Amino acid sequence: MNLINTSKVYESTKLVAVESLGQICFGNQTAIDVLVELIQDEEIDSETKYKAAESLGKIGANNQNLIHVLEKLIYDQNVYDDTKWSAAKSLALLTPGNPNAIDSLVRLIRDKDVYDFHKSYGANILGQIGSGNQKAIDVLVELISNPNIDDDTKDVAIEDLGKIASSNQKAIDAFCTLIDEKNVDKNQYYLIESLGKIGICNQAAINSLVGLIAQQNIDDDTQYYGVENLGKIAFGNEFAVNALSNLIEKQNVSDETKYAAIISLGKIDLINQIVADRLVKLIQDPNLSILLKCEVAVTLALTDSGKEVAVNSLSELLRNSNIDNWSKLQVAINLRKIDLNNQLAIDILVECSKDKNENNIDNLSALNSLHNTLKKEQIANIVTALKHSLLVLDANASSLDGLDRIYRERLYSFFWYCSQNMTYPDFYQAWHQGNAETILINHLDLLQNLQTAINNDTQLSQNIHLICIDTSKFIAPDNPASKIYTALVKAGCPKCADGTPKTMAELQTYWELLETDKQVVLLFHPGATQTTGEATYSNVFLNAISKFEGTICLISDPIPNYNTLKVFTPHQSVNEILEWLRRSC
Repeated sequence: MNLINTSKVYESTKLVAVESLGQICFGNQTAIDVLVELIQDEEIDSETKYKAAESLGKIGANNQNLIHVLEKLIYDQNVYDDTKWSAAKSLALLTPGNPNAIDSLVRLIRDKDVYDFHKSYGANILGQIGSGNQKAIDVLVELISNPNIDDDTKDVAIEDLGKIASSNQKAIDAFCTLIDEKNVDKNQYYLIESLGKIGICNQAAINSLVGLIAQQNIDDDTQYYGVENLGKIAFGNEFAVNALSNLIEKQNVSDETKYAAIISLGKIDLINQIVADRLVKLIQDPNLSILLKCEVAVTLALTDSGKEVAVNSLSELLRNSNIDNWSKLQVAINLRKIDLNNQLAIDILVECSKDKNENNIDNLSALNSLHNTLKKEQIANIVTALKHSLLVLDANASSLDGLDRIYRERLYSFFWYCSQNMTYPDFYQAWHQGNAETILINHLDLLQNLQTAINNDTQLSQNIHLICIDTSKFIAPDNPASKIYTALVKAGCPKCADGTPKTMAELQTYWELLETDKQVVLLFHPGATQTTGEATYSNVFLNAISKFEGTICLISDPIPNYNTLKVFTPHQSVNEILEWLRRSC
């Protein structure tokens, strides 16, 4: 305030001070008085007055003296238009719905000497404060009907009229006139969208949009907007239903528009048998896109007679081996919308949830469809099926990218949901079901495939000696030093000069002094007698082996509390292990 009142301060500095007051002085009467005095000072430049008026709108609250000053400023012939509009906006903000503020804006908009972009500014303010006010509606109708107003200003007026003129017949008629005169191309989006907001159940609005979408040379975008907004206003209207039904059978209509027409039909009439019959015919069209068939099916299932046809059509698509996986996923998601317990759809979604897809987007979509909508008897099988996906992600948690991390979190959320809807014994059984056989086969296959891959890799076969140690043979799980030493010697490693190591500490000394032509890699695995589905290692052994240097890994489900150990799951990719070997050796 001191800066503003000092005559020796540059106007640019005052301008910044005025703007700052508008940010920090809400309701402060002294600041309000300073800004009002500034506006009334004839020697102050117009830009500073503009900012002063704008700041007053932010801090002035419902100050009657201020309102009077702003009204006077609007009608001052010596004030620039920008300042007048700033005052008008502040007046509108200070007194929302105030008839005087609206009258001031209307007068400014109607002024023939006011530029179009200023009229646009005024229309925008009316869109904020003029709800239901007939004067505001009238002046906006005048703007959109004036052939001399530029299109940008009309767009703003049309959009704001859609905000304040709900069910107003004068505004609806103005929109309809522009549409019927085929002037929709210039302002198509705002015009159709605004009519969709204010013309609910209005027959004139419905007739206008029906006529629009039936035009022969209409472009796809305009037709699409017309169809979409017809669905917002034509509840139960037979005329609209017939128009949309006819549209989806036409050959020259885009799939996107047909899609919108089907959605709109679902909103405005769910029981019309004629519509249902047409949708049945449409879903049987072999040339119809898969996504459009899905939408037809969802809408058809809402009718009394159409659900069975819809389910059968989508089920037939899922059995079609010629459609790609992404399309199958979309079909399965939509099939569950109309038949929640459809086992075929659930099976497809489970497969899509656990398959490795690019960026895991499909996995997430499938999992979201399953989440929170399963019967208790369905949950157990899905827990068993998806367990491996979670273990693999956990084993590689440190290197996951953004979507992989999201998918991992979503899986945890899903398993938490499952655990809350099952008894603990049931969850435990589902988690371990089938592991005694499948994990055994998987990890033994992994070892064989890994050794084959190493033999076929020139670099690795020349540089490393892989020794696999079966931990199920450990008689003393806490101290298997002699068993590990024996395995090393049998694999060709030299004997220890001090005799067989009796403790893990002695084995560590032998291991770290071991000299061989190739680098020895130890791989511990659960062995052929493992039946629990998980590799069980003694904590004493894990603690000891974690201190060994060199290249050592374990085949196991994730092992908590031992982050220094390299662990691969029984389902791990051979390529991932090979890559680790290349980095380590």
